[in-house]
Amino acid sequence: MQHKKKKIVLMDQLDYSGFTQVPLGAYPQMLIRRSLGLEDTIQVEVEHVKVAVQNALKMPLRQSVGACFATAVAILIQQERPDLLLKDLYEILYHERLIRVVEGHECIVPLSPFWEGGYPLLKAWEYTMASLTDYDGRAYRYNFHTSLGLDTKDPEGIGKALLDLFERNFLDAKEAYEKKFRDIQDHESALKSAQLRLNSAYRDEDIRRIQAEMQLENMRLDMLELDAHDIKKKLMSVQEGAKLFFEELDQSLLKDFYEVYDPQIRGQSAEMYQDMEAGFRLVWTKGLKNITQHVRLSDLETYLLAIKEFFLGFEQKMKVDHPELEKIIDSCARVVQQMVQSVPFRRRIEKKHPWAYPSGGSLEKLLEGYFETKGPFQVETNKPQTPQDLFVFYLDLLKSLSNETIALFQNNPNKRLLALFPTHAFSLIPGSKKFKEGWEDPGFSYTWIRDQVILPSKQILSENPQIFEQLEKAMGTNRAYEVFFSRFQESYPSVIFGDSNWENREKKPFYLSFILDPKTEEIEVFRTIKKSGETILMKEWQHLFNEKEEFTVFTRPFQYGGPYTAPRLWQKI
Repeated sequence: MQHKKKKIVLMDQLDYSGFTQVPLGAYPQMLIRRSLGLEDTIQVEVEHVKVAVQNALKMPLRQSVGACFATAVAILIQQERPDLLLKDLYEILYHERLIRVVEGHECIVPLSPFWEGGYPLLKAWEYTMASLTDYDGRAYRYNFHTSLGLDTKDPEGIGKALLDLFERNFLDAKEAYEKKFRDIQDHESALKSAQLRLNSAYRDEDIRRIQAEMQLENMRLDMLELDAHDIKKKLMSVQEGAKLFFEELDQSLLKDFYEVYDPQIRGQSAEMYQDMEAGFRLVWTKGLKNITQHVRLSDLETYLLAIKEFFLGFEQKMKVDHPELEKIIDSCARVVQQMVQSVPFRRRIEKKHPWAYPSGGSLEKLLEGYFETKGPFQVETNKPQTPQDLFVFYLDLLKSLSNETIALFQNNPNKRLLALFPTHAFSLIPGSKKFKEGWEDPGFSYTWIRDQVILPSKQILSENPQIFEQLEKAMGTNRAYEVFFSRFQESYPSVIFGDSNWENREKKPFYLSFILDPKTEEIEVFRTIKKSGETILMKEWQHLFNEKEEFTVFTRPFQYGGPYTAPRLWQKI
């Protein structure tokens, strides 16, 4: 398919006209000062805002904590969709939040209070968008249900305690109705007796006395019947009432609590570059719209306080919105308060730690949330036994893509495809020179790898026997790799296939490469700095090649392009 060529939209062609005033919030102003290196005493001006925003579109964005699922997407957006980044920066500076709507579900995430690890304004945006990975609240809904025990089958949970209360309240209400009904019958009998006496009375004073007695009895009977009717109207079955209650409870929890990405919460990591899990923190709105007044829950006490206060308000709201439930749910907040004060329940909550927890984060969920499009995304997966199997998979996959998609990588060597290792999200770079040669070759991928990577590398090793072994003995393994690749970097084949999201101590980006390991003479995955000998074996990932772990590529970049206001920078139409 041929495309008519158009000029690619350049950075200076983006519309900055929305940034015509200084943000009112103290925190956005602080981000601008930190981004520009200004003292706190300097008053932020409109020009400062524009410069900070323009810099955010150009500054290198690299992964600083365990948020690979977000960093990989953030880098792609910054480099290929600056129009979307510009729109997001406007939202977080002037409204201190991002809003997305997916299939009618609105997700509002507040501007992240975290920004360390790079250019402050850019990192704050990255951490803010990371919260969109739970745009539908599924993760923290599950977290709430399991920690509080909202499942009525959990014998030690709040759900079971509330259901027991509903059953007691129902029996009490039923007994009250039956008593009213008996009282009505008694008053009806008294009224009939008075009627008989009235029929046989002949003295005027007796007639007037009995009529007054009957009038009073009728009034009492009317009041009893009204009370009985009201009780009967509210006498829902326990099953029906509990179902309505828990449905409303689930929705109210979604409105009153939400989770934000918190880079300060980190899972354990055995190695520096083995991705740590991302962290999420629970936030309580307190029923307030102003995000700055929301409370980030940080420990057991703040969590239990939020739960108690929430149920107090929820009970009152339910009685107003659903008066038919009043008899059943009465005192539910008191039952919850008693539970959260009990030692066994406090131990249960403390063990589960529901206010802050590490999680892997979902790349697909983040794409759905950010680009406001429900999946599934088109992917291809593989369970390789060796890194060489993965190398073949990548080449074969790229050869199978449509001409329209292939044209993207042929026209732009920096165009990305999002991809997943079992423990890491990153970007494939199909346009990388040597990698591109591999998938453009019409022959078998294995043959190309053998002829263009394995055999040339072995030739160099044969011409320099025991060189790596000698370097390793003298310097140690990591230093041996660095010296070896520095010495032969011009001739030793290295096939860069992806951007790791990482950087070294000198702030230079690490790329992922397939290289013949000079120690084992097998294809392995390395992280490497371009035009440098800094090439390090990713031994942390070697155990993943076992024919069980799944490696994934998101094969249609058009699916995660999202709605846009300017032509894609990477696409010539």
